[in-house]
Amino acid sequence: MCTTISTSFGTAIPWVDKVKYLGIFIVHSHTFRCDPDHATNRSTALLMQFLEKLVVQQMKEEVMVQLLVSKCMPILMYGLEACPPD
Repeated sequence: MCTTISTSFGTAIPWVDKVKYLGIFIVHSHTFRCDPDHATNRSTALLMQFLEKLVVQQMKEEVMVQLLVSKCMPILMYGLEACPPD
């Protein structure tokens, strides 16, 4: 059991198992570990919404691929440098 940490104003800071920092969830562990589930679920939802809009507009395949590469790849790749997959 760890002691309670408090701010200079006397407010207690609770201990948690996960903390969100710059959009990445860092998990309590003996070694540095990130939670990929949140990022994966968010990326999948964004990708599905994007694809749905592209299909509704009936764009050409070349345009769809270019939009996926330019708009979706940065979202999918975000956080991989900070938290590489196991």
